[in-house]
Amino acid sequence: MFTWHQMGGWVTLGPADEESQEDTEHSDKPSPEAIGYALELVQGVDCHRGEVDALIGSYAERWELERMPIIDLTLLRMAIFELLWRNDIPAPVTINEAVELAKDLSTESSGRFINGILGRLSKSQEVQ
Repeated sequence: MFTWHQMGGWVTLGPADEESQEDTEHSDKPSPEAIGYALELVQGVDCHRGEVDALIGSYAERWELERMPIIDLTLLRMAIFELLWRNDIPAPVTINEAVELAKDLSTESSGRFINGILGRLSKSQEVQ
């Protein structure tokens, strides 16, 4: 997602090669399922980006999207896509993963910021 956003185009995730089809339990390579899910996230966020960004803008009080750290914006986009279009993932799991990634990858206050936005959104009628 980050590379895709920065470059303004698609990250190419090709079909899994023979080596990745082997047992990935002891490998650092992502499984074909992980690659497929990553591709679904990228395509889903791209397909629903206008709606997702509008929600971020309405729940991020006094913040413009252009001023948000790119990691925070990317994590919010992915999490909102999961909350609204992936009913198989419980909302608390999505929120926790986004918050933990923000704590590890972004600013000191990013975890609280993302938790606040996603928490308010998950309590709203947009998330069923």
